[in-house]
Amino acid sequence: MAIEPMKASIPGEAAPSSGSEYFYSAASVIESDRYRWFMQDLDRVEAQLKYKFEHNLSIRIQLAIKRGIDIVGSFFLIVLLAPVFLLTALAVRLTSPGPITYNAKRWALNQGHFICLKFRSMRTDQHKIMNTAEVQEMQKNGILLKLKKDPRLTAIGSFIRKTSIDELPQLFNVLKGDMSLVGPRPLVLHMMQPYPKVRRVRCMMRPGITGLWQIRDRENNTSVIGMMPHDLDYLLNFNLWLDIKILLATLPAVLWGTGAC
Repeated sequence: MAIEPMKASIPGEAAPSSGSEYFYSAASVIESDRYRWFMQDLDRVEAQLKYKFEHNLSIRIQLAIKRGIDIVGSFFLIVLLAPVFLLTALAVRLTSPGPITYNAKRWALNQGHFICLKFRSMRTDQHKIMNTAEVQEMQKNGILLKLKKDPRLTAIGSFIRKTSIDELPQLFNVLKGDMSLVGPRPLVLHMMQPYPKVRRVRCMMRPGITGLWQIRDRENNTSVIGMMPHDLDYLLNFNLWLDIKILLATLPAVLWGTGAC
C-alpha cells in the first residue's frame, strides 16, 4: 500500500476542498517548489505547527488517542513477538562477540534525548575496518553512513536489518513514551546538530518506528535534509487515518525490502 506525498496547506493559501486529495510522486516531493519554500521558511512552519498541536482541539484529541494506541499496540506486539525477541537475542549472542542490543542517544520530543534500543547488527571492532576521519567528516555534515555491502555487519546483522527485526526493541521505547509507532525517524544526534531550525520542527512530535520516510525512501536518502520533505508532509497533514495508512503500508515495505537500510 503506497502512501504518496500530499500537498499541505500553506499559510495564506486556500486549503484544498474537503472532498479532494492531491497526490504526486515521492520523487517529485524532494524538488517541489512547495517543499523548497517550507525549508526556506521553517520559522513560519514551526509557528503553524505549534498552533495546530496546541490549539486545534481535534488534533489534540487525535494525539491523545494516538498515545493510547501506542501503549496498547506496543504491549500487544511485545507479547506476540516474544519468541522472535528470544530467538534474535540468541542469534546475536552466538554469531558475534559483544552486547545483544545497541543503545544510542536519539533526538526526542521537544528536542530532548532518549536511549533508542535496537538489536546489535554490527561488529564491535568497526574502527579496524572503517576510515575514522571519513566517518567523522560525514557526521559533521549530518549524513548517516550507509553502505550497500557494509563490512561492519555481523553474520546475522544483514538479515535482521533487511527484515527490520533489529528495530523490534524500539517497541519498549514506544511503551515507555519515548517513541510512537508512527512518526519521523529517530535520528542520531549528529544528524540534526548542524540544523537547529530543522531540529525544532522535527522534534514537535515523537519519533516513530515507522513513518512516511521509512516506507517511501529509506533506501536512498540518508541525510536529515533528504528526509525532511517526508517529515513535513507527515507533520503538516497529521491525522489518525494517515497513521493507519502508514501502518498498513509498513508490512509490505518490510517484506519487499524497500524499508530496509
